[in-house]
Amino acid sequence: LAALPPARSDGLGQTARANDSWHIVAGMGIAASAALALGSAGVVALLAMAVVAALTGYIARKAIGGQTGDVLGASQMLTELTAWCALVAVT
Repeated sequence: LAALPPARSDGLGQTARANDSWHIVAGMGIAASAALALGSAGVVALLAMAVVAALTGYIARKAIGGQTGDVLGASQMLTELTAWCALVAVT
């Protein structure tokens, strides 16, 4: 949400965009703490999720020029699925 510009100037993504960097740092800290608590499997899952989120963002930027609520929802679902698959594959 913070890494991509809104795809439309009249959509809700324009108003939902976070400007406070502490939200990003706090979220990354929580994710890293949870991953470290799971050990190496958690770290693998976190790295896989980062790759999928980056690819989703890249595709959204190329296809529609930025983020929308649907892009955010798709990114969440894809990264969650990636995490579960990575955890199953590693353990």
